Amino acid sequence: MRARVEAAADALTAAGAKVEEASVPGVGFGLSAYYLIAPAEASSNLARYDGVRYGLRVDAPTTGAMNVATRTAGFGPEVKRRIMLGTYALSAGYYDAYYGKAQKVRTLIIRDFAAAYETFDLLVCPTTPTTAFPLGAKASDPLAMYLSDVCTIPSNLSGDPAISVPFGRGDDGLPVGVQVLAPALGSRPCSGRRRCWSTPWPAPAVGSGPMTTTQDGITEGTATEGTATEWETVVGLEVHCELATATKLFCGCRNAFGDEPNTNVCPVCLGLPGSLPVLNRQAVELAMRLGEALGCTVMPSLFHRKNYFYPDMPKDYQVSQYDQPLNVDGFLELPDGSRVGIERAHLEEDTGKSTHVGGGGRIHEADHSLVDYNRSGVPLVEIVSRPDLRSGEQARAYVNELRAVLLATGASDARMEEGSMRVDANVSVRPAGSSTLGTRCEVKNLNSTRSLGRAIEYEARRQIDLLTAGERVVQQTRHWDEADGRTHVLRSKEEAFDYRYFPEPDLVPLAPDDAWRDAVRQSLPALPAERRRRLAAAIGVAPGDVAVVVERGLDELVLAALDAGGEGQRLLVHAEHDLAGEPADALDPAALAALTRMEVAGQLTATQAKAVLAELVASGGDPAAIARAKGFEAMGDDALAAAVDEVITANPDAWERYQGGDAKVTGFFVGQVMKATKGRADGKAVTRLLRERAGA
Repeated sequence: MRARVEAAADALTAAGAKVEEASVPGVGFGLSAYYLIAPAEASSNLARYDGVRYGLRVDAPTTGAMNVATRTAGFGPEVKRRIMLGTYALSAGYYDAYYGKAQKVRTLIIRDFAAAYETFDLLVCPTTPTTAFPLGAKASDPLAMYLSDVCTIPSNLSGDPAISVPFGRGDDGLPVGVQVLAPALGSRPCSGRRRCWSTPWPAPAVGSGPMTTTQDGITEGTATEGTATEWETVVGLEVHCELATATKLFCGCRNAFGDEPNTNVCPVCLGLPGSLPVLNRQAVELAMRLGEALGCTVMPSLFHRKNYFYPDMPKDYQVSQYDQPLNVDGFLELPDGSRVGIERAHLEEDTGKSTHVGGGGRIHEADHSLVDYNRSGVPLVEIVSRPDLRSGEQARAYVNELRAVLLATGASDARMEEGSMRVDANVSVRPAGSSTLGTRCEVKNLNSTRSLGRAIEYEARRQIDLLTAGERVVQQTRHWDEADGRTHVLRSKEEAFDYRYFPEPDLVPLAPDDAWRDAVRQSLPALPAERRRRLAAAIGVAPGDVAVVVERGLDELVLAALDAGGEGQRLLVHAEHDLAGEPADALDPAALAALTRMEVAGQLTATQAKAVLAELVASGGDPAAIARAKGFEAMGDDALAAAVDEVITANPDAWERYQGGDAKVTGFFVGQVMKATKGRADGKAVTRLLRERAGA
């Protein structure tokens, strides 16, 4: 299987694509996560097929007997297995330990794929780890059956499209499938990349020629074609980040996620009569750190009461900042070098959390609602961007970069899956070339960057369809539904006067002095943009080319290895792909530098170097000694040439096709040479020798 995928990568290279090694580390946990999430959904969905209201019904004397008979007749062994597993995963006491953790893994996989697609246009890997087994052969061994899905499950979890293409046959004569994955809703042209191996399955990342993706059925009826380029999408984001304090904003209650409901409360955060707030100094300092990191001006500020009436706001008002926020007029630099303006970053308190029980979990379907006030009063910073974003993809890049800044400054743990970082998107469209902003709609329930990108693209198309049909866009707050991929009306959008702001009478104005501001400014660590510029300058590449390395915190290791004489490009490849998810803290930079020098000198192939690096990470040592112990020796030119000639002689028909210009058989020849040399051959050198012999 590996040889066939390598051959596919070489065929893509021969066709003009650029192929590089890539890694999507979270997919190693995909199988375990999927077979908790999918059975849980099966258990929930199939619970309604009880033989009374829905589905097959087998009559029996009693209701209990009918239920047993119906399910015995209607569900096969695998369906029953999934119902039982899903019921267990969702049961009391196991939800957080299993299903909740699986959903967090799914979030990590989505992030890992998004990071890979920042660099690559496409990912390529096997469809299955083996060729097909006979139908029903694994029915009694569910683990073996599930393992066959290990390569396709990650894209199921991430929601990215994939297609399987036959590419040769295995030793048993059965077809081998090569899977090609692309980013959801992607529409950028392919720019060309090189081969990758991903964990736990090989995945070349490639690109060649233009590629576009369209989404039909975005609105009710048919989406208008040919109008997207006539309109410009305008996006501004409101990002709410819970601050990493020990206690709440105005009281001493514990600030902690996941505690038993309504245990971290007191008269202040419950809004009981006679209670008075006391401002948390650490919350102010963290908000100032974030403001300085975003290039904002830290200003004297004033707290206001924002009046509205929701069950999760016990005081019936929220303490926030209105016309005098703490941080104003900043910017965020994205990995591609563009800047997004920051209007303000102000302090406020969080609300409680409502859980709607019954139906689909939405308030209009619920039987009743429960409110947890543990979150009420937790300190928040709301970061409001200027309307400088122009696409869902750029909005995702903004949120990812903002999250990196939050983590670097220690202001927040920025965990979207736990709600400590939440995003609302204000979306509007306008004719291309216009400077007048259109009517905006605010989209909520964006609990991942994937949801953010999809919601923006959908909402922009919805508004374009309205305008091209001669209708108008109504200012609204809309809810993103991940299941049906649409936004739905929540309410008409409120204006500032709807909240009846007035100054909080129980709090004095907040006016940090110069000494405090200077101390905060000087305590800031190196921020992601600065670290990208430093590493890029040292290696001689663009800052965007080192974004993944900096995001993973490996830039200091690469710089140290560079100082020790390492080769910059190979260091980047290892840091971005081979060290993804690995504990590289103990890796000796000098050993990493020596490894890259061996690669450049031709003493190790890329595959061999990866194996040596894995040993260095696990046990340390000298890369040359590890290579000798593993029997890694670079093939001499004469030995490689002889192997190529033998393969050509043994396959005259394929060679005739190659000489006739059929580049598709390049992968076949490379695979045969790799097989003959037991993986010691360099694929690029083999391709070069084939071209030389064909030219001769």
